Amino acid sequence: MKTYPCPLCESVETKYKTHSKNRDFFSCTNCRLIFVSPEQLLGEDEEKERYNQHQNNSIDDGYKKFLYEIITPLLSRIKPTSKGLDFGSGPFPALAQLLKNEGFKVDLYDPFYAKNEVVFTKDYDFITLTEVAEHLYNPAKEFKKILALLRSGGSLAIMTLRTDKITDFDNWYYHNDDTHVCFYADATMEYLAEKYNLSLEIISNRVVFLQRPID
Repeated sequence: MKTYPCPLCESVETKYKTHSKNRDFFSCTNCRLIFVSPEQLLGEDEEKERYNQHQNNSIDDGYKKFLYEIITPLLSRIKPTSKGLDFGSGPFPALAQLLKNEGFKVDLYDPFYAKNEVVFTKDYDFITLTEVAEHLYNPAKEFKKILALLRSGGSLAIMTLRTDKITDFDNWYYHNDDTHVCFYADATMEYLAEKYNLSLEIISNRVVFLQRPID
């Protein structure tokens, strides 16, 4: 079967992994990313239609508890004066609202719902990607763009389920969503840390922090 370069590290050392839920998945032997065939990615209109079906315009206790899995460790790593960016904020920016409730200033960016290009002229003490990394069609481009906005000593907080403990990928619920196209391992996060000279802290099987050194 035809293979494709890795959309994160751009290595050609990739191999076919499996066919599941009507999609073909490939794995990268360099950074351990698992990714969907680029020929099977949704078009922009279809992708947005999927997101519109999953709008959540309230923060119930369960959703709040879920979001605090990334907020709690973030709060211990940032100062009260810190300014943040919620990248991929979605139609209802619940995470940003909770951080604002904690007293922080947070800008929003989302390619469909908050296409606020001015954020790319600023810099930030922290940036959050909450259930966003798995949606990125071109993670190499997006991570480069995002990390260019991170100030000295700043933190990139990523929430996405990783593959290390998954023994049956074909039946893993996380890839059933056809807007989920990239799946990361601990080694993938280590690749990002090494490439961009960041320190990596693994918080849980869903949350990691990448921190820029202080200049």
